[in-house]
Amino acid sequence: MDLTKVSIDTIYKIMVRPSHKEINRKIVAAKKAVSKDHIFLVNQEIIAIDALEMGYLIEDLPSILLELLENTRPKDYMGSKPPQKSYESKILDMELFAFRIPCDHFNGQVYYKFAINENGVYLVSLHKHREKGGAL
Repeated sequence: MDLTKVSIDTIYKIMVRPSHKEINRKIVAAKKAVSKDHIFLVNQEIIAIDALEMGYLIEDLPSILLELLENTRPKDYMGSKPPQKSYESKILDMELFAFRIPCDHFNGQVYYKFAINENGVYLVSLHKHREKGGAL
C-alpha cells in the first residue's frame, strides 16, 4: 500500500476501529452463533477453572454466554483499537473482542473475550473482572 496516497480520514478510521456499529454487529453475530450452539472453547482448561471459580457448570455455558451477550453494549468494549489479533493456533490471526459488563448473576463485573467467524464464536476467556496487576 502506498501510504502517500492514503488520506488522514482513512488512517483515522483504521485507528478507531472497531466502531460502535462494528462492535454491535459482532455482538449480534455472537448471539446468533450461541443460540445455534456454535460455541468453541479456545482453552478448555482455563474456561473450566474459571467456571468452577464462578460457580457454574460448563453445560450452562450457552445460556450464560447468551445472557452476557444480551446485556452487552458497544460501550462495554474493553479491547484494543484496532482489535488485537489472536496468536492461539485455533484462532490464529482472528480479531479478539473483549467486554466487561456488570452481571447480577455473578454479583459483579464479568470480563469475556471472543473471536468470531462463519463457523461460530470462539470463547477465549470468561471470568470475573480482575484488576490489572491482580492475581489470575
